[in-house]
Amino acid sequence: MALRRAEELIRPVFDPIPVSLSHITPDALLAFEAGWRSHPGRRYPWPWHEMAIGFRRNEPSRFEVAVWSGPALCGLGIGKLRPGYCGLNFVEGSPMPDHPLRGKVLAAVFTALTAYTVAMERQAIRLIDPVLEMVPRYEALGFLLATPAGEPQYCWKVVS
Repeated sequence: MALRRAEELIRPVFDPIPVSLSHITPDALLAFEAGWRSHPGRRYPWPWHEMAIGFRRNEPSRFEVAVWSGPALCGLGIGKLRPGYCGLNFVEGSPMPDHPLRGKVLAAVFTALTAYTVAMERQAIRLIDPVLEMVPRYEALGFLLATPAGEPQYCWKVVS
């Protein structure tokens, strides 16, 4: 339901580029394996197949999203639901330089994450242990960096 709501919000913004959101399905994992896993443009070697299995096994109340434009897989995100917030632990855009949603994947993932957070009646979003070079971009989107002692740092934002 949250993914459908997020699609309603982003489609007019991304128009005329088609966009759809799904869970991290077998088709999404196949697209990842075929096009992303060994692409030289990937910045982070996250094993999405293994992560999806682990999150499903250990986190029944998780957030997950695959961002598509037609048949092109453009982004993946996965996180954990916690009291008071929904965390995004991993997010990655396609390393393909010409994918249709280049520069728009974060907006799609954050819209889906916000819709899920609201649907689950949580008050905030947390980007868990963010890649440091991305923190300025997250701050430009309204997130604040928190560095609690003895815990991973995170960027957070209140949702309404």
